[in-house]
Amino acid sequence: MASGSLKSILAAAVQGVTEARARIFGHVLNPTGKRSTHKLLRKKLIGEKVVQWYPYDIQRDDPLVMAQQEQDFLMMLLLTFGTIESVCQSQFQTFGKPVIF
Repeated sequence: MASGSLKSILAAAVQGVTEARARIFGHVLNPTGKRSTHKLLRKKLIGEKVVQWYPYDIQRDDPLVMAQQEQDFLMMLLLTFGTIESVCQSQFQTFGKPVIF
């Protein structure tokens, strides 16, 4: 009977020491041993370093992307105003210069 209580006292002491060590050194306790995302989330983020490798706006450097965006914009204008003449008229009123297609 004495050995059973001694084991439980010893187990509680070890548990207390483990918890204290984790608090002091900033460790995360994982008594079940299951996989945790703590290690992954602890890593330093690399997003800013990746962004530094690319120019300010990579889409403006690609003429195909710019042509597609311009075509999408014109299609949106046509769907909004109906005809090319009404698009030209609304652009002239907005920007003060005629739009050439």
